[in-house]
Amino acid sequence: MHRLLYVRASIFGGDGRSSQLAEVLLGRYRALHSDARVVVRDVQNPPLPHLDAATFTTFAKPAASLTVEDRDRLRVSDELIGELEAADDLLIGMPMYNFGVPSAFKAWIDHVTRVNRTFKVGPKGSEGQLRNIRRCWIVAARGGQYAATPRENQVPYLTTMLGFLGIVAPQFVFAEAMLRPDLRDASFDEARRAIEQLEL
Repeated sequence: MHRLLYVRASIFGGDGRSSQLAEVLLGRYRALHSDARVVVRDVQNPPLPHLDAATFTTFAKPAASLTVEDRDRLRVSDELIGELEAADDLLIGMPMYNFGVPSAFKAWIDHVTRVNRTFKVGPKGSEGQLRNIRRCWIVAARGGQYAATPRENQVPYLTTMLGFLGIVAPQFVFAEAMLRPDLRDASFDEARRAIEQLEL
């Protein structure tokens, strides 16, 4: 059985450009893998809470010493990490807001980055624990044109952050210039064609 976690990050939900393109990939995935189990995590709806000091401190506590209050603080993190641990493949629909990732997606990252759960630290440094994720696709829609320019902030951040968790070599598909009426349709169609050529 194929198990896919789809993380949707657009503030516009399914109407966002990144979401529309991610649905193209998702449709292909389901068509190719009739046994697929797909979990959709929309980080915007319901909105994820941002990490606070109490929760961050609780991340480092040994399981045997957790109180009832601690376990309640870890509820969101446990749920999100459980979705990742149950998946073979990961799809992220990623818009760009103000040259970065959406704040709700950053909240997701903060809740799934947990010492002794999704990464461990030893004599050789940190080691990501989410090696169950075999493939990761990131479908990114942006208003401007940033790929391979100094303003490309998403690729290095996401590659580094996911790699830290053990999710290596994410594949990116870009739909750029979404704010330019003269370019956006052609760019969107090009991204759709790129998705149709991916090996799923």
